[in-house]
Amino acid sequence: MAPAYIALWAGLYLLSSMHWFLPAGLRLAALWLMPRRWWWAIALCEAAAIVLVALARGTFTDPVALLLAATVPWCLYALIVGTFARSPGPSPTPDTMMRFLLCGIAASVVTAGALVLINLMDDGVLPQPPVAMLYSFAVGDFIGILVVASLARTLLGQLGPQRVPWHVVFGEGWVLAPVLVVLVLSALPHRNVPLYPVMLAIFPLFWLSFHYGWRACSVALGLLSAAVHGLGVGTLGSSWPLPQLQLLIAASGFAGLSLGVSGDALRTQGKALKNTVDMLSSRTRALSDTANRLVSQQEEERRRIGAELHDQLGQDMTAIATRLRLVERTPDQDAMRDGLRSIADLVGDAHEHLREVIQALHPLVLHRFGLARALSEGPMHELARDHGITYQCTIEGNVDRVPPEVATALYRICQEATTNCVRHGCGGRIAVHLAVWEHASAADVHLRIEDDGGAFDPGNGKGLGLQNIHDRADAIGAEYVFNPDSGYPRHLLDVRVPAG
Repeated sequence: MAPAYIALWAGLYLLSSMHWFLPAGLRLAALWLMPRRWWWAIALCEAAAIVLVALARGTFTDPVALLLAATVPWCLYALIVGTFARSPGPSPTPDTMMRFLLCGIAASVVTAGALVLINLMDDGVLPQPPVAMLYSFAVGDFIGILVVASLARTLLGQLGPQRVPWHVVFGEGWVLAPVLVVLVLSALPHRNVPLYPVMLAIFPLFWLSFHYGWRACSVALGLLSAAVHGLGVGTLGSSWPLPQLQLLIAASGFAGLSLGVSGDALRTQGKALKNTVDMLSSRTRALSDTANRLVSQQEEERRRIGAELHDQLGQDMTAIATRLRLVERTPDQDAMRDGLRSIADLVGDAHEHLREVIQALHPLVLHRFGLARALSEGPMHELARDHGITYQCTIEGNVDRVPPEVATALYRICQEATTNCVRHGCGGRIAVHLAVWEHASAADVHLRIEDDGGAFDPGNGKGLGLQNIHDRADAIGAEYVFNPDSGYPRHLLDVRVPAG
């Protein structure tokens, strides 16, 4: 790893100039993307590369100046990145990209000032005015950051889970458009009226950034900057010196990358919004279907209750009235007492039928004794026992603090599951486990219903019962899972409710 970094730094240095300093981009990318526990290794590698290149080219005559040049720029970059940077995510946001670019500007300017002082210490005299050297060093570093650091972020992002298709990275070939504009316009004959090919190349650069995002902009920006650096001042015309061209590219790159990452963020938010709208539309349709089913079920339940009242209570009342007339005509006291006892039995039967109807309308046992006793000792236990089914119920936590509407839904779901076991078979056993785990502001409710019925074909048994369970779970916002392959568990429901 260390030899590769040193070789890469040296290679980029050999391709660079004062106005196009690529190792600055490598430095910022390494500090921004690498964990801080590795920074000391990066510092040693960069210092070694600077010393090797300086000794090979004879850049510095003063050893102290060489030592400062090998350490001070990296320390300044590390100080700025360590102070203002944030942990990089899989894809930059507008905020993190702006921090990245502003850190690059700050590091370039501060390092440029330090390099001017180091050069003054080494030679005793500057080859250019201090302001001109400061400008050249700062622009060169920032160009290197825009070119190398943004390309490094693009390539590393393609190795992660949120990579984008390569044809998007290369803008479907349009990343060559800014370079072609520069090459074509600089080849045209012009004398008195200068052509500004770099300025005109900014238009396709911004279009690329808007249409394909910051990745394509970083590739196009690197190609454009390399083309301008390679062509030199003579080809592009003497009216715009190379430092001014690179400054134009730096400003354009700053704006292009900002525009690209903002466009990517808007596209991502647009896709997320569309998915949310589609989910809400699906949910709305499901709720509409549920409401229609509930209306139909209510009408069916009303017809059933009306028929039951007519058939059961109507017959009971008719029988009581008939017995009363018979008793009225009976002069014998013993026969009258027998008739009254039979009437009392009929009244008891009518009361039992009425209780069953009321229980179907609203579970009185739930209202009187609470959810825990209603599940463990209520009608479900009696129903299972009457049909030879072992009924087991375990309660965990304070279930009686569950909101009434949730408690009613849980009771009805267990009631429906028990009824399904009686009707369709459950291997002779049904087990209900209800747990409530309370937190500071909410409580998690977990319902698990098991049976020994084995595999179950929903196509041969999923009628109103299972649909009612689904609808009741949806009504309280619960996550419900039905397992047709195994009864361990058969029904699984989780819902979060406000703390009681």
